[in-house]
Parts: sequence; C-alpha cells; structure tokens
Amino acid sequence: MKKSVIFFTLVLLFNLSTANVFGGGSRQQAADGKLPVTIGYWMQQVGGDPWGDFILDKFNIDLTIKFQDWSNYTDMFRIWAAADDLPDAFAGYPMQQTWFPNFVDQQLIRTIPYDMISQYPHTKRKVDNDRIMQESLSIYRDYYYLPRPLSIEGLRASDNSGIYYRSDWAEKLGFNEKPTDMDTFYQIIRAFTYNDPDGNGIRDTYGITGPLHPLYSFLNAYPTTWINTSGGRAIPGYLEERTMISALQWFRRAYDEGVLDPELTTNRTAIELMFTSGVFGSYVAVFDYMGTDRLKGIILDSNPGIDANHELIGSIAAMSPQRGGTRYHIPQPDGGGTVFSYNCSNEVMDRLLEMDNWLLSTEGQLFVNMGFEGPDWVRNQDGTYRMLYTEPINTRYASAYFGGFPAWLYDFNVTISPRVHERNKQLAIEWYREADTASLNSPVNLIANWTSTPERNAFVFDYNAKLAEIITGRDSVENMYRAFVAEANANGVQRVIDSVNRAISR
Repeated sequence: MKKSVIFFTLVLLFNLSTANVFGGGSRQQAADGKLPVTIGYWMQQVGGDPWGDFILDKFNIDLTIKFQDWSNYTDMFRIWAAADDLPDAFAGYPMQQTWFPNFVDQQLIRTIPYDMISQYPHTKRKVDNDRIMQESLSIYRDYYYLPRPLSIEGLRASDNSGIYYRSDWAEKLGFNEKPTDMDTFYQIIRAFTYNDPDGNGIRDTYGITGPLHPLYSFLNAYPTTWINTSGGRAIPGYLEERTMISALQWFRRAYDEGVLDPELTTNRTAIELMFTSGVFGSYVAVFDYMGTDRLKGIILDSNPGIDANHELIGSIAAMSPQRGGTRYHIPQPDGGGTVFSYNCSNEVMDRLLEMDNWLLSTEGQLFVNMGFEGPDWVRNQDGTYRMLYTEPINTRYASAYFGGFPAWLYDFNVTISPRVHERNKQLAIEWYREADTASLNSPVNLIANWTSTPERNAFVFDYNAKLAEIITGRDSVENMYRAFVAEANANGVQRVIDSVNRAISR
C-alpha cells in the first residue's frame, strides 16, 4: 500500500484537540523518576556507555530512540504518523521535503514558542543566526523546527567550495597577490597554460580543472539553484540570460584557449591527482581545514626540488566577475533540523531545548567531541587541549553520535579541536567568513531552491549536460544559450516556476 495513501487517510481520522496541538497535558514519569522522551534519530540507542549515561543523568531523561534509516526516513515519518506513533521529536531536512508542509497543515507537528527558545542563549543564537530558519518565518510565520546548521557562528554558513591554486607558480609568473576577480584569475590560469610554470621547457601544464559551479557563482551566475528576479519571482538560475551568457562566454574562451580542462573532469580523486602532480595549476575544491598541509605534502613528496619553505598553495573563497566589482559566493546553508510532534508536551520540549543549549556550549562541545576531562583529554598550561586517545570518539563511545543533535559541529573543528593545527584553523576561519560574506551578495532564493512541487518533481531537463555542450560548442554562445532556454520552456519549465512561486507564497 502506498504510504501517501496511509498518511492522507490518517489525516481524515485525526481530530486533534487544542491541548494536543499546543503540547498541553503531561506524561507519567518513568519508574526511575526520569522524564520519558522519544526521539527519531540515525542511531539505535543512547546509553549503555559512560557518554550516553552521562547525558541521560544530566538531563534526567529516559530516552527511547526510534531509528531513522537515511535511505527511507521520510517514508518512516509518514508511517509513524499513520500509526499515530510519532516520537516527541525527530530529525530531518524540513524546508527541503514535502512531508514538512503537509505535517504543518495537518497539525501533526507543533510550534516552538520563541519565549521558550529565548531562555537558552546558545540555542537562541543558533535560531536567530540561521538563514533558512529566518526565511521560513516569511512562509510559516512561526517556529516549526529547531535548526541543525553546519555552523552556529557563520563559519560554514555558505557552500564551502572554492579554488586551490599553485601560488608558487603564480609568483614565478609575476602574480604576487591573491586574485579577487575573475579577469585577473583568468590571466593567472592562462599563464599556467602557456608560460611554462614548472620550468621544464615543455608545454605540459594547464590552467584549471574541477566542477564548474563555484566558478559560475564567482561570475554571479547560478545555474544549479533558484534565484530572485527584479520582478519578485523566483526562477531557476540557468534562465537568467544576462549573467548566464557572460559566464558561458568566460568558459568558452577558457575552453577554446586550452586553459580549461578539456575533459571537464568531476571525479575528485582524479582532480586532486592532476593538481598535485603538476598537470593543472588550479582546481575547484571543497575546502578542507586540514587540506592545504596535506596537499603541500603530496606536492613536496613528488617534487623534491621545490622550495619546502614556500606555502605553495593559495586558496580563494570568493571573487568578483570584473576588477573592482562585488564579490560573490553561492550560499548553501544546511537545512537540517528537528521538529516536535503535536503530542510533545511543553515539559519534554523544554528539556530538549535545555539539552540542545548545553551541547552547544563550550563545555558541551568539549564533551561531544572529546569526552571526559581527565580520562579522555587534559588542559595544557597555555589553555589548549590535548587528547589522550587517537580513535574517533564515536568508536570510543557509541552514544557520542548523539552529539550531532543540535548542530553539525564544524565550529569545534576550526576553533577548538586539538587535532587541527592552529594555522589551519585560522585559514579555515578566513575561508568560511570570506565565503559567507560574499554569499550575502547573491540573488539565490534558498527556499525556492528546496521547494518541492508535483510539477517540479515531474520536470526533466539535464541543464548541466546542455550547458557543457554550449561551453564546448562551435556556434555562438548567444545562439546556443537561447536554444537552450527554448528547450527548457518547451519541456515545461514555466509551469514549474509557477508552481514553486505559488508554494513559497503560501
């Protein structure tokens, strides 16, 4: 039986009282005096090891986990709803998935009172700083989920892809400053292709390889996401003619001049190999806060004649299309979050908010990521930390998976973790803040990007492949792009646009 049929049949049978909808009523205490709580989560249980037992005791809860398999967890939500068996709270990607507006409309999930959130400063800061949460308020006009962001401090609030490049090559060829615009960057990667940066007397180097979408955003074009238009409507970014034609012309020139990887390689392992072996002078990458040292080590191992004292590798998080222009970076906050079912009491919600707040604190972050002071880690005299074990904490304590309840915890890795060198922490912070600031300039509509409609789900149009054909084509970019738009319209993209704009103006 289709689960959607089960779900909507259930909706007709629900007759929820006001007390249920707003978390009224109370529940019996467990036999041990702890508050019974059920949570949907991607693990089997919390407890049975020192880490989990500490959490249960600290917050005086008797916690039952309802396992969510990532392969079908949205179906599980509907099955639980059909059986009137929703846990008090469960984790998903609310603003990206069709179950969420359905559950809101049918009052299967409850709101989170902001005055309750405000009692907990770390949780309040997380909620107030979360872009998706704030945009959702314009649609739902209340707090229907608790965000689980990549970062609570904006260190990774945007897509973290950008460019690594051989700064030693660039300096050898006369480019001593990190590029901030795509015109200057093009001069650098063209020089990588034609000016023998490795000094071997052979033309065997190229400019850039890797997936193209971050480069599009540096050119203020966004084919992979939805954007706002001056008329107030959201559209797929690949339909914005002015910026798309300009970006495609940049790529066509790079392709025709042999600067751009002719294979348009997207395999990450192959891309990194071509960069570290000296085939390409730059590549599009996902920034890794320990990556620059690792990449430098590979280059030095394979090229013993290189000056080991040179940084060798530069990184670029945002650029402007032309000199002196506005810098851009595509925003891509994580849309994860926790919702609370209609029958979750205020008492349980408040306890979970208290736990969320503590897990986000410095004390909580140390516990989540490192375990217990003394047995697992110690404080150094200079205020830093030293871990006393080498395995992942989730191996040491299985319950520690639950530490991801409030956030994905990238902040810890780039600010506190003793396993990351201080230099790399600073590089990471600079990268994330640069990307985040530039992403505020983009026209991307995150809610439209994630809104699901029947028309959108049925729409088939492989824009990536078709844009690649324009980049590698022989007819003019303008002619090929306009034929591309005509094909999208013929396939029904305008019906998709209408349906998404209706949905986000609910």
